Amino acid sequence: MFLKCEGVKDIEISGPSRIRATCETAEQANKLIENDIFKLYKYEAFIPAEKAETKAIIHIDKVFTIEKITHAGKGLNDEKIIRARRFTKKILKEDNSEEIIELNTVLLYFNTDKAPTHITINGLRIRTEQYIEPVVQCRNCLAYGHYKAQCRSTTKCLKCGSTDHILETCNAEKPTCTNCKGEHNTNDKN
Repeated sequence: MFLKCEGVKDIEISGPSRIRATCETAEQANKLIENDIFKLYKYEAFIPAEKAETKAIIHIDKVFTIEKITHAGKGLNDEKIIRARRFTKKILKEDNSEEIIELNTVLLYFNTDKAPTHITINGLRIRTEQYIEPVVQCRNCLAYGHYKAQCRSTTKCLKCGSTDHILETCNAEKPTCTNCKGEHNTNDKN
């Protein structure tokens, strides 16, 4: 059915009751998901977010507000910034209270399959950098790639990896990482 649609170059099974169709261009992908055949058979068709938008970061002074960046900013080939978010950092003040401060790093979202290398804001040219998603680690099974809320595995001890107990009741002398078997806690960042 899909190979007869214009621009479909590959189809693969991607899970139970799911298929992935790859098109040659974004325009052809948009035409495919708007095809009436999906409504007829009550199928859901969508373009995954990672294919429909890209992310990049810029470093820019806080005098440039998010509103100014999204409204006045554009890529060198007129790529539109669809939204932006300024990174923040939590700091501990001398009185032990916490304060959230804004940083000069801004995450930009573009509605293209490739982020521009530069953007302009009111004539100012700014270099963009590739945004790399942070690594996600489950706090339940300690594996990578998903969150605790999505986890279907058994809870593991953070120190030794056992499924018989949790960290608070662990008697292990030395920690053992459940992922690499190294001598450190599984969530150690070093």
